[in-house]
Amino acid sequence: QPMSNSVTYDVVVVGGGPAGLMAAIAAGSAGRRTLLCEKMPSPGRKLLLTGNGRCNLTNTGDREQFIGHFSATGPFLRNCFAAFFNDSLRAFFTALGVRLREEEGGKIYPASGKARDILGALLHAAQKNGVAVRPGEEIAEIIVRDGAAAGVVTARSGAIAAAKVVVCAGGMTYPQTGSSGSGYELARRCGHRIVEPRPALAPLYSDDP
Repeated sequence: QPMSNSVTYDVVVVGGGPAGLMAAIAAGSAGRRTLLCEKMPSPGRKLLLTGNGRCNLTNTGDREQFIGHFSATGPFLRNCFAAFFNDSLRAFFTALGVRLREEEGGKIYPASGKARDILGALLHAAQKNGVAVRPGEEIAEIIVRDGAAAGVVTARSGAIAAAKVVVCAGGMTYPQTGSSGSGYELARRCGHRIVEPRPALAPLYSDDP
């Protein structure tokens, strides 16, 4: 498919939640021309709901405690945590000017108690690092050529060329915020095997009081 967008990006990030914003910030800070596409009218909508609007960022527990809270597949996180763990996350936000505070149980929150401050810091960092943020830009397809990503097709702007595509579309936990599971289908079309999602922290409704 011909590329209809005149700008070629080094990196296109799909999804404007905290993972997508941090990925875009990392790419932008490395000097990559970066585009972040968020299908909702504004980025970080679910982030604003976390911790009852207060944003529980992380916990002070050690790696083994974190891994122990996952299933038997938890050890897959070891390499990830070796590169970036809770201390790295705290340093990241502190460097962005966000004061943090530790509460009962080792929970880490912004000192202001406002999730909006976390989102604001991420958006400011993205802008500072030259990331182009496009809300209302839903990805219809990832363009694959010779076994590698070559860009994306959006419903609004057509084809956009990119050397790399990072999918941070979230799960399917809260469709009203954009977490509808659309990222699974994008990955499936690129040849990835998708493990069937299962509910966690799900409410149970009963007619029996």
